[in-house]
Amino acid sequence: AYLGGTGSANYLDDYEEGTFTPTYLGSSSNPTVTYNSQTAGSYVKIGRQVIAKIVLRTDSVSGGSGNLYIGGLPFAASASSGTRAGTLNIGFSSSFFTKSPQSGCINDNDTVLILTTNLSTDAISDLSTTIQVSHMQTGTNDNFIMATLIYET
Repeated sequence: AYLGGTGSANYLDDYEEGTFTPTYLGSSSNPTVTYNSQTAGSYVKIGRQVIAKIVLRTDSVSGGSGNLYIGGLPFAASASSGTRAGTLNIGFSSSFFTKSPQSGCINDNDTVLILTTNLSTDAISDLSTTIQVSHMQTGTNDNFIMATLIYET
């Protein structure tokens, strides 16, 4: 398909839709997780841009340590976009032990999302504090995130 003209620069030759399985990971060791049936991931890739929808919900969690990540992304992020290749917009998060994730980012050349929150209860504080695996609840219907990720491959 040609967009905005018929020249070679206007030719869209890379479009893809698909699904993936998002997972919770730990930076030091991965938790053992049983996922709720609502867990799902889908994406649209147009050229080098990826738009991914993520729904994660757990039914049990044990073990693991370090920063809490989301893995299973369909493509690795670009290695040449600066310090961050994409951002995560969390529309809803609930049922975490202490702080819920409020945002996240993906580093260059990486396939995992780093989950972040603010340091205080002040809603306008920087989203610079990483969520830890220890912030996850261990019961049914916990650790619920609905989010959209936009990044460059």
